[in-house]
Amino acid sequence: MSRDSALAPFAAVFAEPAGSPIRELFPYLSRPGMISLAGGYPSPSLFDAEGLAQAAAQAMTQGPGALQYGATEGLSELREALAQQARERGMHATAADILVTTGSQQAFDLLVRVLVEPGDTVLVEVPAYPATLQALRLAQARILPVPMDEQGLQTEALADLLGTLPAGQRPKLLYTVPNFSNPRGTLLAQERREALVQLARQHGFWVIEDDPYGELRFDEPGDVPQAMPGTVRAAGERLAEPGSNPVIYLSSLSKTVAPALRVGWMLA
Repeated sequence: MSRDSALAPFAAVFAEPAGSPIRELFPYLSRPGMISLAGGYPSPSLFDAEGLAQAAAQAMTQGPGALQYGATEGLSELREALAQQARERGMHATAADILVTTGSQQAFDLLVRVLVEPGDTVLVEVPAYPATLQALRLAQARILPVPMDEQGLQTEALADLLGTLPAGQRPKLLYTVPNFSNPRGTLLAQERREALVQLARQHGFWVIEDDPYGELRFDEPGDVPQAMPGTVRAAGERLAEPGSNPVIYLSSLSKTVAPALRVGWMLA
C-alpha cells in the first residue's frame, strides 16, 4: 500500500481552506516606514518590556511551581483581577464567572463549538474580524451580515433583517466589537446597545461582545465605555439562556499589554 493511499482524506471543511488575511499581511509589517493599521498589531515601542521582565522575575521567585500546569480556568489571582476590572466597567462579576483563554479567539472558538451546528444562522457586523469569519465557516454556519455606520452596528437594519427570517432560521448568535472596532474605530451608541440586547432577548440569540480595544481611547481616563446592558447581572444570577441575559463578554491583553502573552478571557 502506498503512503498516499494509507492517509485518510481531509475533512470536507478543510478540503479547500482559505488563507488568513491577517497572516498574509504579516510580511509587510517589517518594511521600513510601514505603519499598517490593517492587522491590529500594537506598536512594539509601547510594550512595557521592562515591567514585563520584572513581572517574570517576580513570578520565578515562586520556584519551579511557576512553570507547572495550572488550573484549566486560569490562575485564581488573575481571574479575580479580571473580575475586578469587569466590575469597574459595570458588570457584576466574580472570579468564578471568568474563564482565562489563549487569547479571545480561543474563547470565541469554544463558544462556536458549544453553540453552533452546521447550517445554523449567525449574524456578524461588517466589516468583521477575519478570524471570526474563519471560525464560523469551519463550523459551517450560515453567516448573515449586519451593516455599520459612524455609531456602530445598525440596530434598525438588524431588526428589519430579523423580521424577514423564517422561524427555522432564527440566529444562534451575533458577533460584535462595540468599542472602537477595527477598522472603523466606532463606538456603539448607548441607545443601540440597549436596542441590541432587547432584540437578542426578543429573538433568542446570544450577543458575543468582543472587547479587545475598550481600554484604548483618546478621551479622558474616566470616560470608559460601559458594559452592554445584558452583562450587568444581579448578584448570584447565572448566565442560563439568552432570554434572560444574552451577552457573553470576551476580552484580551493582546492590545493593552502584549500579544505574545496570549492572555484572553470570557465572562460567562
